[in-house]
Amino acid sequence: MAPSLPADSKPTGEHFKKSHPKAKKLLADKFFWTDEYSPINGSETASDAVDDFWEWLDSTKSPNVSKYINNTLDEWVVDINRMRSAQGSDPEKCTGELASDANMYDEFVVAIAFAQFIKLGFVDSKVASLALTAITRQLDPKVLEYRHSDPAEAVTYLSKIKDALTQMDKQ
Repeated sequence: MAPSLPADSKPTGEHFKKSHPKAKKLLADKFFWTDEYSPINGSETASDAVDDFWEWLDSTKSPNVSKYINNTLDEWVVDINRMRSAQGSDPEKCTGELASDANMYDEFVVAIAFAQFIKLGFVDSKVASLALTAITRQLDPKVLEYRHSDPAEAVTYLSKIKDALTQMDKQ
């Protein structure tokens, strides 16, 4: 786990510095900016997704985030049909043959939802729905046992992520 910051410290880093005021207010918990389980830098998938998405947002005139998700997954993944099979709400996909793909997909869509909110102060309603489905799937007891050495700790941080997602402005 990442070292704890002193109680009086504030988040830092490029994502925080460039974030929308709404994001700084809603995501005041340092967890979102510094923790190894955070949705924006808690995994290589999340960190890469946020950086790539922000670059794409800066270069596009009319962002279609759902299309961006599909195109990026198509570029990142060797077998896009397998990745598409891994999507959805079924937690069994996160523990069986499709576990690697399903869990990567969940991390990716959650990171994109947070990336959009952090940069723009809102999240596309379709993307928010995908991210909430992903987090709900990750909170399933079978998935928690499969993925985490400390399921109780995972429930704590996944619940923070879910709570923040539900409070984000949607468009």
